[in-house]
Amino acid sequence: FRVRAARTLYLVSDTQVGVYRWVMGTVVKWPRAAALSSAPDRNNVKTVAEIQFLLLPVHLDHHAQRRPSFEGIQNGIDRPATLELTKMLSGLPRYTLRCIITGALATRSRLHKFDPEESPDCPHCPGVPETTQHIFGECPKYKTLRFTDLGEETWTSLPPCLKYHGIVPLLNEQIAAQFQSQVDHKQLGCIVQHNLLDIWQERQKWVEARQPVPRWGEAR
Repeated sequence: FRVRAARTLYLVSDTQVGVYRWVMGTVVKWPRAAALSSAPDRNNVKTVAEIQFLLLPVHLDHHAQRRPSFEGIQNGIDRPATLELTKMLSGLPRYTLRCIITGALATRSRLHKFDPEESPDCPHCPGVPETTQHIFGECPKYKTLRFTDLGEETWTSLPPCLKYHGIVPLLNEQIAAQFQSQVDHKQLGCIVQHNLLDIWQERQKWVEARQPVPRWGEAR
């Protein structure tokens, strides 16, 4: 059966979901069409939101395989715990946290991909690429901030998706025993995200600020 959205068509069978999109006058098949573990109930899958929920485990698994720093999200994300702090922030801190969660921070390694003249190295560790994992998990310059609220042993045991992106996974077995309840999940998410924000704020002191460039080119 099929579910149609404005520019997207979902073709659902007992074994897979195919996604087709209308782009620039051409029908394009989405490359991540997914195999399903069980046949969906046609009576319960009628809207785009329900289709996307059906595909969510496949998306998460693909994302974790493509970007190791997101390891731990394969079995789902505790959305309320992950987004708790964003409700309390505004302006630049909120924007920065969203970039941390989505993996969109302007690290030197990431900027180097867009501009080869930019050095990809950490300002404190010559020869070592400045990645999200390096900033939040490895660089000795930020060690004190990293363990401000959580001990080194607890921080090290956290799943990558949490300690590098502040994303709280659903599985309790990946979380320390003292943070097992839903309330504690939110507390843990806020603690880790605060630490990540503090580390990034400190990192910004050592890197020359870049002026935003309009996507449409230089203003005339």
